[in-house]
Amino acid sequence: MKSIMLFCSAILLLISCKKEEQTYYSVYIENRSTVAVEIIPYKSGIIHFDDRILLSPGAKFQFAEGFDRGINNGGGFDSKYLTGTDSIAVLFNSVKKTIHFMNNTSTSENSYYSYNSERNLGNWESYEMDVTDDSKFRRTIIYTYIFSELDYNFAQ
Repeated sequence: MKSIMLFCSAILLLISCKKEEQTYYSVYIENRSTVAVEIIPYKSGIIHFDDRILLSPGAKFQFAEGFDRGINNGGGFDSKYLTGTDSIAVLFNSVKKTIHFMNNTSTSENSYYSYNSERNLGNWESYEMDVTDDSKFRRTIIYTYIFSELDYNFAQ
């Protein structure tokens, strides 16, 4: 009788377990311009060369990878290149520059993007989003930020 109770308890425990839902993400930066792109994060106003990203024309770089608990429809991601960053300088061919601010600031800089801009590297809404795996317990989202000739032309 005791073994039947243990067996029933074990079965009840196993069928009552619910698999946790998760959203996985991969984030890429792609250079579709015809010039080299260099991405340099500033943290507390200091350049962090260890986190610098160099992209030759046509190159693609994995900017982040991780997961969130639950199923979501996007909404951002964590990246070591963005954590603690106050701004990001993007250099085109080591000559032309654009600044991407991590807040909604106004500045005397001519070629800059505030955080809420559609072209800001720190704003997840600036990335193309593609759901590649969508099942009951798992969703996979691929974010891609694309540098183009328009970005090069905007830079000064």
